[in-house]
Amino acid sequence: RFTRLELLSLLVALALLIASFVIPNEQFAKLAQQQAVQQAIAKEATQLETIRKDVETNNKLTDDQKKELTQPLNDAIKKLQSGDLTKEQSLSQLNKTENQLRQLANPTIQQQAQAMQQAGQSLSQNSQTQAAGEALKNNDLASAAQALKNTDLSKMTPAEQQQLAKTLEQTAQGLQSSNPQTAQQLQQAAEALRQGNTSAAQQAMNNAANQMANMASQVNQAQAASQAANQVAQSQQPIAQTRNQKQQAQGKQPGQQGKQPAHGHAQPPQGQAQAGQ
Repeated sequence: RFTRLELLSLLVALALLIASFVIPNEQFAKLAQQQAVQQAIAKEATQLETIRKDVETNNKLTDDQKKELTQPLNDAIKKLQSGDLTKEQSLSQLNKTENQLRQLANPTIQQQAQAMQQAGQSLSQNSQTQAAGEALKNNDLASAAQALKNTDLSKMTPAEQQQLAKTLEQTAQGLQSSNPQTAQQLQQAAEALRQGNTSAAQQAMNNAANQMANMASQVNQAQAASQAANQVAQSQQPIAQTRNQKQQAQGKQPGQQGKQPAHGHAQPPQGQAQAGQ
């Protein structure tokens, strides 16, 4: 028989033995988790650099628009590369960057562009504005604006001018709710044509073309911002998934530990059977 002191010493030794296996494993798992997070953050910073490069090389954007779009990306890249962020902090920063880009996406201007696209249907039915109409139908506002400017009213017959006035009026009615300023210019051009004032009509059409060109620039920025925001949102997944990996590892431990006692209890009956023999 063991004395009480011997049993206590045995229990302490057993506890130390178990601790020598458990504690290092926990530390290793923690370090491995931290390393996985930092690798995911570094990869995310690289992906943000790619998104930034796409913006900087987009020839449809002005220099000011590129600067505005890359600013939130630059901030995020700098913070992610610092190496000081935790997983939660990095995800919070990326979510902030995504929201900043979505604010620049300007859904209103994109809705206005869709209305202009529909307006291209009426313009394309008139031979004098067919080029502008087809460009609008293809969502090419810049080309539509240029085609509208190239329309020379002075070379049209009176009948052609009156037919164009009708087309412009129909187009203006379709844009009244979504693009009231452009609609107003087209309406003024139609009225001037009916009055035989080609000079005033030409000026009004040029004004409408300038508004289309300005909208084209805003649409380009909105589309670039929306695309960048979507890319930032998708690229957050590797960082977020590091938590799932840790949870899965923790979920496996109870099952593995549960099997060991079952195996341990399976031995005594064998021993008893041998003793019985």
